[in-house]
Amino acid sequence: MENRELPKSEVIFREVYIKILKGTNVQKFMAWKTNKEDIDSSYPAYVMNYTNFSPTRGDSLKRDVRISNSKEQVLALLQGFIDKNIKKGWEKVE
Repeated sequence: MENRELPKSEVIFREVYIKILKGTNVQKFMAWKTNKEDIDSSYPAYVMNYTNFSPTRGDSLKRDVRISNSKEQVLALLQGFIDKNIKKGWEKVE
């Protein structure tokens, strides 16, 4: 296998929300463009990552990753995750 330099990915969206209950709950939403899809077809053009941390939950860390070759689609997926998971009491961290 050839060892080659691949282009760096670029973050196109990042938002973090917290909610203080018995501990600090965190939800993080990210999307990035890989910049590798033209060099190696095994890479998607875009990746979305959702991370949910709740220290008091049995399974404290939950993650979900989605991929797409469409920026519009990956941002729509991301917005769907935000709409579903960010309700009353969550505060956006700058």
